[in-house]
Amino acid sequence: MLYATTPGAFVDLAADLSFLQGAGFAAAELDQHRGLPAQADITGAVTDGSNIHQALGVLIAGGRTREQADARLDALSGHAQSSRAVAARRLLSVLPRRPPPSR
Repeated sequence: MLYATTPGAFVDLAADLSFLQGAGFAAAELDQHRGLPAQADITGAVTDGSNIHQALGVLIAGGRTREQADARLDALSGHAQSSRAVAARRLLSVLPRRPPPSR
């Protein structure tokens, strides 16, 4: 499932995928949640999930297994008496920022 704040943001992607699958454009399902802005704001939950996964990726890239990365993130949140999302944000905030690669 993909989320976007701009209506129609995935129209081109849906058209390309439909073409690649040999299906007609009508087979693509778009705008299934047109009423989403009136519903509860989910951007925080999506951002938290993204931060957790990025932090786990950083820990795994540092040599830990997935299980060890999960355990480390749990330990960080336990020590700080906070959630995994807060621990993930803190972990990501102390990483050195690299400039984007030049083209």
